[in-house]
Amino acid sequence: RGFFLLRNGGGAARVVTVSPGPLTRVEGQPVSIRCDVRDYGGPSEQDFEWEVSREAGGATVKMISTFDSAFSDASFSKRIASGDISVQRLEDNVAELKIGEVKARDAGVYICRTPSTDSIISGNYEAQVQLRVIPNTLKVYPETLPSSVPEGSELTLSCNVSRELTYPTYLSVSWLMKKGATSEEILTFGPQGDVTTGSKYSSRYLDGGVRLVNGRNGVFSLVISRVTVSDQGTYECNGTEWTHESGGKWTRIVASVKEMGTVTVTPTKPNFTLTLEASVKPQKTGEPIELSCDVTNISKLPPGGRLGVSWEHTNKGANTPPPKLIGSLDGYGNLLSDSTYKNRLDSGALGLSRVPPDTFKLRFLRTQVRKYNSIIVCPTLNIVAKPIRKASVGGATFEMNCTVYPQNLGDWIGYAVYIKSQEGLESSVKTIMSLSPDNVVQHSNPNRRDSLVLSKTGATEFQFRLAGVQLSDRGYYWCDVTAFTKQHPEQSWTTAANSESNKIEIDFQENGPSFSIAIHSDATSVYPWETAKMECSISVSGSSTRTGAYEVRWFFTRFRGDQVMSEVASVGRNGVMKKTSRNSSSDVSIERKNSNTYHDSGEYQCMVTPWYNSASSGLWTQAGELTSGKVFLSVRIAVAESLKLPLLYGAAASLGVGIFSLLLGLICAQCCCRNTAHTPRSRNKLLDLEMD
Repeated sequence: RGFFLLRNGGGAARVVTVSPGPLTRVEGQPVSIRCDVRDYGGPSEQDFEWEVSREAGGATVKMISTFDSAFSDASFSKRIASGDISVQRLEDNVAELKIGEVKARDAGVYICRTPSTDSIISGNYEAQVQLRVIPNTLKVYPETLPSSVPEGSELTLSCNVSRELTYPTYLSVSWLMKKGATSEEILTFGPQGDVTTGSKYSSRYLDGGVRLVNGRNGVFSLVISRVTVSDQGTYECNGTEWTHESGGKWTRIVASVKEMGTVTVTPTKPNFTLTLEASVKPQKTGEPIELSCDVTNISKLPPGGRLGVSWEHTNKGANTPPPKLIGSLDGYGNLLSDSTYKNRLDSGALGLSRVPPDTFKLRFLRTQVRKYNSIIVCPTLNIVAKPIRKASVGGATFEMNCTVYPQNLGDWIGYAVYIKSQEGLESSVKTIMSLSPDNVVQHSNPNRRDSLVLSKTGATEFQFRLAGVQLSDRGYYWCDVTAFTKQHPEQSWTTAANSESNKIEIDFQENGPSFSIAIHSDATSVYPWETAKMECSISVSGSSTRTGAYEVRWFFTRFRGDQVMSEVASVGRNGVMKKTSRNSSSDVSIERKNSNTYHDSGEYQCMVTPWYNSASSGLWTQAGELTSGKVFLSVRIAVAESLKLPLLYGAAASLGVGIFSLLLGLICAQCCCRNTAHTPRSRNKLLDLEMD
């Protein structure tokens, strides 16, 4: 059976187009050439044939076809079998020729043809594009970076990017910061001479904190001013070669990434000079007094750093007690006070203020004999994580508690808590869930919402719970806490400090079974009316198989070696089967032969996800996904068999019509024809006529 859609109307003519050229690519890099057809007649799904000519107007060599496996020339057979040359259907009327690693001998004119399915030959049935292949001469030489730089200093990233100009191409250079397994873009220059920055570096580039310095002979330098602790990490230089194709399209043809080195930023303690003096001196007890604390000669203050002040006093005497806090102003101007002086601050009898640029004042309406000290402070956090319940087996519950110890923060404090994890100390960091200062919980993975809990158990205590621990949950977990402050409840939160806790490890060994998978087919080619059976076998070792359950999915692709596959059917570990709708006349069924085997008709690859019941915890644990090999099934066309039924039906119909005609004739003859006797003419009448 087939479904045909006549798309070629009255005066429409077939149009075949390919990627605009000429195309310039680098030897050893992948190449994709798109071919599409429109305004055609016949079935919606069209076929494509690719040929190549080494020089314009020369002889063509057959390369690959979407429907004829014997179409290709023998010179391409090995590359097609290895997948280096393939054709992928993107839509019914669009296909793409792919070359995995283009070679110098692949240069030439590529011709895409579409066999005619039109009732009237009209339009063009082929299109061609020229492919140039140039050698890979791109060179990237980064300069070695210092292993350590002090905070607030300047860091220069120099990189030499060059290539041999065999054909007009363009260069770009990018600098990236690598933390864990991910790399983040800092700045890119080129290929049109423009500059683009990463999202986290846009404001620093506009402020001049990140700037580009063009050198000579292909040397490009990126200067980062006023480095902070967040700038430490591994830096990379990425050189890219581009071509400007017809239509104004920029195409990257080759790239090279080189690691420049790892830089550690050493924190520096700010330096300054304090001067304390009485700007208003009382003449006697009870008169107002005003003290000024001037901060001068400030250096090594990190970018974005703020100054805060704390005022203390101590009594004179032989046994001097430790200084007692009066009040303080944090870096954001929030007023903090000890309970002893809170009423005096609220009534206005005691006041703390700041006079720009860096002068802090303390004023008493009534003075007493005191000695005052001034201390510069910064808000800090100390986070301690402790395990409550350790997960020693799969399926167990893991719990940890994070306690926040704040310093130099106000009364109105809110905390945003992020639970983070990483598989290894050098792996990428991912956020599991978070709790905002307003106690709003967010999950990064909604599928595990029921097994994750993050709650606030005290003013500065937070508890995280992970139920049903799997093998994929092994790694390190910790709390990332950001403190927010505000002067009164109506104000919005202001970021004050951030810190991370120590890391708690989930590490257990699950001695579960090991699985292997194999696929078998009872036939490699069938006729259209036959049924093909494919068997997906799962072997289990190391544990009893009676506790196993499997999720099985079957996939299908139209072309041999195509990486894009579509799912046709699946069966869950609970035995529920699902079919995927597809454009095919064949039907698909799945049955479980025994505890470790499934059957499928009409497909050639399966993927299985095993589940087993943990012997230690008695809970279901998911094992790694298994992928079988591929089985190719071809459908043969039998001419004799295909004509047998039409001839049989035609002969039977002719015989039936003949018998019906004979019967109809007999019935008409019996009903319409009468048997009447002949009456002779009277002779008397003839005699009468003669006498007359």
